[in-house]
Amino acid sequence: MSTVSDSLAQGSFLFANHVIGEGVNAPVFDSSGNPLEGPRYRSAMYVGVAQDSLLFAASTPFLSGPEAGYFDGGLVINNTVSGGVLTWVRVAAWDATVSQTFEGAQALGMGGYGESAIFSVLTGRPFAAPPTLPGFFENMQSFSLSPVVPEPSSFWILAVSLPLLWLVRRRNS
Repeated sequence: MSTVSDSLAQGSFLFANHVIGEGVNAPVFDSSGNPLEGPRYRSAMYVGVAQDSLLFAASTPFLSGPEAGYFDGGLVINNTVSGGVLTWVRVAAWDATVSQTFEGAQALGMGGYGESAIFSVLTGRPFAAPPTLPGFFENMQSFSLSPVVPEPSSFWILAVSLPLLWLVRRRNS
């Protein structure tokens, strides 16, 4: 017998890139190879039934200390995918000092963001009788952020421009 809750499309995930005993160990690094650490860096999970239709599902900061490079967003129950089915996932990460969102950091084009390859996850069935374990990220691979290219300050633009303007004006006179 099925209940109303069972008929709803709700798949569950453990939004974490390190789960001992489940084969999940995919740390995320900055462009210099250092593990991302603390709330300065955020990760986001995108899920979908097709690789070309992934939608934002959750976001969480990175952990600190010996757990640097890892995030743990806990259990995520998503209404856009069914439980017990193979679902596509991509994880994105970014420097939150560049932008508050991954899409914002990407749009700026200044670096400080990166994303995993798309991977598959068998979703859990949180409202089945009995419920099943959430989907784990055992197929996720480590990745790195692109380097941040700082925007030049007004001072440096002026410092470089003035001598050039002086040369052009002197040449024209």
